[in-house]
Amino acid sequence: MNFFKATLLTLSLWVAASACFAGGDEVRKLHNDPFDQHRGHRPGLQPQQAAATPPLWRPELRAVLVAGDRSMADVGGIIVKLGGEVDGFRLLEVRDRKAVFVKGGTRLTLSIDRNKEP
Repeated sequence: MNFFKATLLTLSLWVAASACFAGGDEVRKLHNDPFDQHRGHRPGLQPQQAAATPPLWRPELRAVLVAGDRSMADVGGIIVKLGGEVDGFRLLEVRDRKAVFVKGGTRLTLSIDRNKEP
């Protein structure tokens, strides 16, 4: 065994032995505990609360193809077939200049902006 391994083994045994024979049931709290949930909390400041509702999904509807069961919509550059999904929203219906999506029972209708220049 080379000198480095012997030194490392001796140091490891010393640390393990000192931990076993340390004084009683006393537990020392770390000065900078990375797992402390109240780290950085200062009295008088309220922790930020999570938003009650998720941000509204409003991508750009660029184009639609109304073709019955083979209808499609271009949503932010992603082509979605009828029944397909984008960002968890399922394409339910395609109409003239509109696409209807559903997610978790919530319906969302996107429209092509007529005033926007190509």
